[in-house]
Amino acid sequence: MEMKRRDFIRITGTLILASSMPAVYGFGDLTRKDIREDDYDRVAKLISREEFDILNMASLAPSGHNTQPWKIRIMEPGKWMLCSARQRWLPGVDPANRELMLSMGAFLRNLEIAAGARGYSVNTDILSIDPKDNSIAEISLKKGKSVPFDIEKLTSRRTVRKDLLTLPISAADYSFITGGNKDDFIYIPKGTKEASYLQTATIEANRIQAGRVPAWEELSNWIRWSNSDARKFRNGLTPASMDIKGAAGWFVRNFYNRKSVLTDDFKKKSIDMVTRQVSNYGGWIIITSQKSDIAPLISAGSKFQDMFLNVREKMIAVHPMTQILEEVPFKDNVNNELGIEKKIQFILRTGYIKKYPQPVSLRMPVSWFVSS
Repeated sequence: MEMKRRDFIRITGTLILASSMPAVYGFGDLTRKDIREDDYDRVAKLISREEFDILNMASLAPSGHNTQPWKIRIMEPGKWMLCSARQRWLPGVDPANRELMLSMGAFLRNLEIAAGARGYSVNTDILSIDPKDNSIAEISLKKGKSVPFDIEKLTSRRTVRKDLLTLPISAADYSFITGGNKDDFIYIPKGTKEASYLQTATIEANRIQAGRVPAWEELSNWIRWSNSDARKFRNGLTPASMDIKGAAGWFVRNFYNRKSVLTDDFKKKSIDMVTRQVSNYGGWIIITSQKSDIAPLISAGSKFQDMFLNVREKMIAVHPMTQILEEVPFKDNVNNELGIEKKIQFILRTGYIKKYPQPVSLRMPVSWFVSS
């Protein structure tokens, strides 16, 4: 018995020590600040330093599974083509590329903000007529007056999955984060019939998705368990971005792999985690559009990003939970259940938090998505 106690103390101590060790030794999780690099020299022949900085900020936009599906083709100085990278599509959960177009809208909004802060106006001409078109939009930059903006809002944006409080968002704070937009944003506070439906449906939609092999294999391909994979790919989901921390984070980084995601045990733990998440929140925010064509999707993504850049100031967390919009029968019934006529593009779990965590999601270097 004494031997077992000593072994337990030794193992526990190792785990505690490991969780506090720096990332370079493989114990701590690599985050954006650890491997974000200035690779301007690799694209200096294509774009100016200011243009590089603009694209760097644009790439901080959110995307499904953090795939970062955008590509920029330089046509001439100040004239670019926004394209999508087919190898970073998500056919398992986003077969129509609806969510991809929303991500492109967030990317374009970041680009517009970053360009304005550096004295450039941006003209965007949507060219795509199908979400699966390679070329999406032509972007033109023109030097003009600067539009002041706190760039830290771009660099500090963070999806928060844990520790949401159950207090409802105040009317004043909700108006602030949505810019007073009552046409495209709908708030559903916890305790209502609609909120209860979203809570239950989210769990069940996740359960259905976990049983769909293409969707779950796709997820397994986008989790960067190890620090070596995080450094190699600079995209996808890491333990830190999934809020797996401390000794648990050390364990999964060192012992989990792609096959681990496909086990019944991992699926069960994932559903258990979602169940805990949807029991802690203050409400849901729904973002809608009149249609689901290219332009409305990009516009919805832009409005989402504007809101996302405001929430930290009010200590409000936002967690996109899209499975209801991805799985049958929920995606066919959700409008009726919520009494919403317009197209639902985002379902966001939200609530106040006491302390805002720092951003951790990985980002690819600019040279990886820019070409001539």
